[in-house]
Amino acid sequence: MPRSVDHLVKDILTEIAFVKRVTKQHTLKSYAADDLTSRAVEHALLTISEAVRGLPDDELRKQPEISWVAIKAMGNIIRHEYHKIADEVIWDTVQQNLGPLERAIKQIRASRRRNTSGRRPRS
Repeated sequence: MPRSVDHLVKDILTEIAFVKRVTKQHTLKSYAADDLTSRAVEHALLTISEAVRGLPDDELRKQPEISWVAIKAMGNIIRHEYHKIADEVIWDTVQQNLGPLERAIKQIRASRRRNTSGRRPRS
């Protein structure tokens, strides 16, 4: 059964917070030397990519500054081209793209809350 959009948004924000927390004290060099952290970050990015695939296109179009196609593709790369993943690419993704993605996902969440707040609960 597919997860609801609200669950997907929560999952994405949870994974972003996790990545920020585990990479906070790292540099690229220390990140690359830490197998546990690098594998955990790759898994989190895979989860983010998969969750983004479940978001409705109309929600994604509201945030055109985000490369949703690249986020979805990152999951395929991690899944199928894992032997080609460079620590520098993952590190750059974490440092440059997670902040804007987090803001976009929070905007989607806020928009959904505004759109549902005026509705009457179903009985």
